[in-house]
Amino acid sequence: MRHSNLVRIDELKAALASHVRDHGPHDERTIETRLRLAAVYDEYDYDDSASTWESLAEAELTAVFNSRTSTLGPDHPDVLALRYDLAFRRMNLETLPHPEFVATLASIAGARERVLGRLHPDTLDTWAMLAAHVPEVERPALTERAVQGWLQVLADRERELGSDHPHTLGARLRLGTLLEGRDPQRSREMRTEAAAGWSRIAAERSRQLGPVHPETVDAREFHASLHGAFVNEADRLPLLEGLTTDHERVLGPDHPRTLHALVELANHYGYTDPRRLALGERVIDRVRSVLGPAHEDSRRIRHVIASAHVVAGRMDDYKAVHDRYPVPDDDHD
Repeated sequence: MRHSNLVRIDELKAALASHVRDHGPHDERTIETRLRLAAVYDEYDYDDSASTWESLAEAELTAVFNSRTSTLGPDHPDVLALRYDLAFRRMNLETLPHPEFVATLASIAGARERVLGRLHPDTLDTWAMLAAHVPEVERPALTERAVQGWLQVLADRERELGSDHPHTLGARLRLGTLLEGRDPQRSREMRTEAAAGWSRIAAERSRQLGPVHPETVDAREFHASLHGAFVNEADRLPLLEGLTTDHERVLGPDHPRTLHALVELANHYGYTDPRRLALGERVIDRVRSVLGPAHEDSRRIRHVIASAHVVAGRMDDYKAVHDRYPVPDDDHD
């Protein structure tokens, strides 16, 4: 993966230089290439050099921010989103002192309220994030501002979209997060209701579209995640196992989507759970045969197996897995 990322970086840097030369710094092709290059830098997180790649990503996003600001203006929603992202990056890179970070968040929150409205999710989320970083004495008022806003959003969405619409359930989840510290019982109720809503969405999509339609799968996976997190953790894996069983029954054991579901399930098992290794070893040959050794699912299932060996201290077995199941850029890892 290291080699493939380096190749992509070189290709994108060459394309960027060409776009800047031929079309200028503000052209959409230039901007899109900078964003793609920043995304690749973000993927390149190899231990001792991680901060270097983060700094390179930050530099590309700063260039995009400056370009967007000059062409769209400082209060355009896209510019505010970039400014928000950059503030967190710079704080994490320790190039933005905390007082300046807080001031930046407050400025973005005010701009978003002015441009997007006081009940826009981006506005409310910025106020909530600001509450998490200001001195403790200032937090209640800011948190209350965000809570009251999301309560209004929830009421509006229930009236306009219905109680089980994904956007309505999203508002419930946001409220659950905001209320976690101040009203744990109500927080849990909100999240439990959201999990139940996604269960109903999954059931309805299964009836209308089938149990393994991509939209059904998304709903079933989200329900499993929420139910496991906020209702009963013991149910999460059985729900995901049922989803995989349905893939095998409906699509067959060698369908690419079935194989993807199996890889996802194996990855959900804990590193020390014997089912992780057992399932990984059962499906890896099929995954590689059908999808090819360079496919992302082939790489992931090999990692599933190898990581289980590493956690158990079986380094010879870890090496044997890499030797038996090579991928195109192994000799650069």
